Amino acid sequence: MENFVNISSSPPEPYNCTTWDQRWGAPYLQRLAHLDLQLYYDFYAVWVSLMLCNSVMLVFGVSLNSLALYIFCGTFGRPSATVVYTINLAVADLLVALSLSVRIALYHSGGSCVVCSYIHTFSYFVNMYCSILFLTSICIDRYLAVVHASSTLHRWRTAGAAKFVSCTVWVIAIVVTYSFQTTALESSPSCMLLPALFYLTVLEFLLPLLVVVGFTLRVACFLSSRHGYVSQKSRARRIRAVGLLATVLVVFAVCFTPFHVRQILVYFRVQVGAESPDKGRTVLRGYGRRGFEGVEQFWMRRRGRQAEDKDT
Repeated sequence: MENFVNISSSPPEPYNCTTWDQRWGAPYLQRLAHLDLQLYYDFYAVWVSLMLCNSVMLVFGVSLNSLALYIFCGTFGRPSATVVYTINLAVADLLVALSLSVRIALYHSGGSCVVCSYIHTFSYFVNMYCSILFLTSICIDRYLAVVHASSTLHRWRTAGAAKFVSCTVWVIAIVVTYSFQTTALESSPSCMLLPALFYLTVLEFLLPLLVVVGFTLRVACFLSSRHGYVSQKSRARRIRAVGLLATVLVVFAVCFTPFHVRQILVYFRVQVGAESPDKGRTVLRGYGRRGFEGVEQFWMRRRGRQAEDKDT
């Protein structure tokens, strides 16, 4: 049990750029590979669980995305813009699933396969950001189809325009990921890597998230503001449009928010620690004190009302 829950009683070291770089002076990918070796020795049950989860996701991810590609590529003769984005989204998800095989090999190697680490991180980040941008493209396409069905903006919904946008998305994701990974391989200080990772999170997650939320709300408001007689076919079309956008928003939030929230928290944790070793703990104590005071005030008000009721 002591090996499984490996908790040290000593206080953590202050987080600043100097101690961070001393602790993580090895190349980025070598550190990532050794994390699996440490996970194997310290948390063996977690290591086995991750192996099983990745194996299951590999099987289902490859099977379902291959089936989706077969359906979309074989069913539609002249694909629309939405179908083009959906095909590219399925390709990105399929490549993410295939990268899990490299991840499993990295687990099995005990952290010795640095090449596996490079392949996995590169393919994972490229296809994750491609998935984010293709979901955003589907949302914008639905917005143009519903809100601007009769305007000149509707011409951007052609298959040719969708193919151009898809190629641009792939190029941007590959170039950005390669640049960031090259910087990491050069063993740059974490003081440079963390801001780059933060800006990457803002540009390729927060902005697309705001776009998805904004366009989803805009379409919902547009459809709800159209009163009068609505045929059964039009009503069903509206429900499908809102349902698709809601699905995109839910998938976006569930699949990508936890990872990027973690990235932002890591960035601010290091930044706060760099300013003052005790500042982070002071902030946490301040939040805890406020929460306790809020609970205390709630119970005091409740007891006061109960006393007044008894007096009356």
